[in-house]
Amino acid sequence: MTPQMRKLIAEVRDFTGAALPPWLEADAPILTAQTANDSALYLVGMIGGKDVGKSALVNALVGQQITRTTSFGPGTDQVIAYVHRSHAGALQESLRTIAPGACQIVTHDLPALQRQALLDLPDIDSHFSAHVALTRRMLREMLFPVFVQSVEKYADHQPQELLRQIAAGNAVENFVFCLNKADQIANPDEARQLADDYAQRLGRVLQTPPPRVWLISTLRPDAFDLPALRALLWQQKSQAEILSSQQRAAQRQLQVARQWLVQQDLPAHVAGLTRLRQTAEELVNDRIGLPLLDRAIPALMNDPQHKQAIVEQALAARMRRWPMINVLHGFYSAISAFLRRNSESTARPMLSEGAEVMVDAHLSSMPTPLAALVQSTFAYLQQSQPQISALYREQKLWESMPADAAAMALRQSLADAVSHQRQNAATLLAGADGSGGAAVRWGLTVGAVVWFALLQPMLMVILHQQTPVSLLSALVAMISLDYLLHILTALLIYLSLLWVLLRWDTRRRVERSFNRWSQSSDRNAEIIGPVNRTLRWLDQLIAPIVLVQEKAEGLATEIQSI
Repeated sequence: MTPQMRKLIAEVRDFTGAALPPWLEADAPILTAQTANDSALYLVGMIGGKDVGKSALVNALVGQQITRTTSFGPGTDQVIAYVHRSHAGALQESLRTIAPGACQIVTHDLPALQRQALLDLPDIDSHFSAHVALTRRMLREMLFPVFVQSVEKYADHQPQELLRQIAAGNAVENFVFCLNKADQIANPDEARQLADDYAQRLGRVLQTPPPRVWLISTLRPDAFDLPALRALLWQQKSQAEILSSQQRAAQRQLQVARQWLVQQDLPAHVAGLTRLRQTAEELVNDRIGLPLLDRAIPALMNDPQHKQAIVEQALAARMRRWPMINVLHGFYSAISAFLRRNSESTARPMLSEGAEVMVDAHLSSMPTPLAALVQSTFAYLQQSQPQISALYREQKLWESMPADAAAMALRQSLADAVSHQRQNAATLLAGADGSGGAAVRWGLTVGAVVWFALLQPMLMVILHQQTPVSLLSALVAMISLDYLLHILTALLIYLSLLWVLLRWDTRRRVERSFNRWSQSSDRNAEIIGPVNRTLRWLDQLIAPIVLVQEKAEGLATEIQSI
């Protein structure tokens, strides 16, 4: 089985909570290595219970006594391998890893058996757990298992259960089934009927058409099907045949994995999560979203204090570019702030107290506190949809502390949005600082002072006075205290009028921009920043459901593609 398939199965198991498939357990007798370390060698193993004649069959196949036969005691307790001398070293090295201290190598020089190794394994129904564990480990390495059963025990349940597990990782075409001790049945026809019945049982276990069952007797090796079975097992498989068997085994593993994945019914999970997401979205939008988006957020955005803050920031940005008026603006702003502080109701947030206080004031004005809305909404959702408890195990919004934390997250997000909105809007409304604008500003301020205080009076004297004495007298009058007070008063009135004009123009820009933004469909408009923050916050409330639904959809799509 490929690592990608194992990863997919693990993800589906974690998602559905299903039990680990038996064929993925650490000790499962599922084929993992198709050949021994020596690629020219393949393994043929005898699988069966105690006293079914495995060892006798090995001796009969090779025509000599290479393993002892037992009908009492612990039975076969190690792996006995009958292998050509040229491959003995590679096989022994492999078996030392799989079955350390529990293997025996018997070599031969028969050319007909050069590519295959014949293995006699411990009993699968042994009372010794180490014997069973050894056989299960060997089955993970064995491409061609030979299942040996006797006429007395062919209906036993335990060998059939083991066969079912083995068949999850190997192709039935790679199996050989033998029914031994046919000599115990006097009538050959009855023996054949017994073999047919065994084949039917195997078909039901494997969920395939009944496989061929070789009817044999190790006591009468020349009778029944043993000569044909010997010829079959002695026939060496080519590398292409081994590769084909490996591919069939891999296809079988893929088929079993697909069946398990389909049984998890991911489309049903997706459909259930989709319904849960729709229910959660409707409930959250109705109970939490509407009070926020229909009342609290519009009130926050239309709050005069909010507009005034933008006006003040935009005006401050503009005034910094105007010589002399910037000093006057600082004086007037201080007076204005003092008057507002003494005239505004203490129930209203002060402009100087920042966006956090203003946001908190509007959220606190809701009929039901925001945290209580979150808690009650998800408490109802948890009671009506039990799977919510598992999805929100890290953030139990039906409890007071997580609900308070969620409400605080929105407050902070809205405060950040309002602050950024004020800064960005002020920068935008202040306009660009070009060289032409700088010349106009300097001309209207410093230029005006120079003209009205010096140049214009001097020109008037020069034009109306005829004698040097009268000219000198006029110049002295220009630096008198009365003249200076007159000029300063006029300049103060002029600069104040200019400051009022700039303030009026800034407020007009703010109002026009608010009207334009409120009608804009551009979701990136600065005016709807708090709206976007609120929508994202609402989405975050149901994010655990969305993430799991999207994961289920991805898994379902991946399953369909394999």
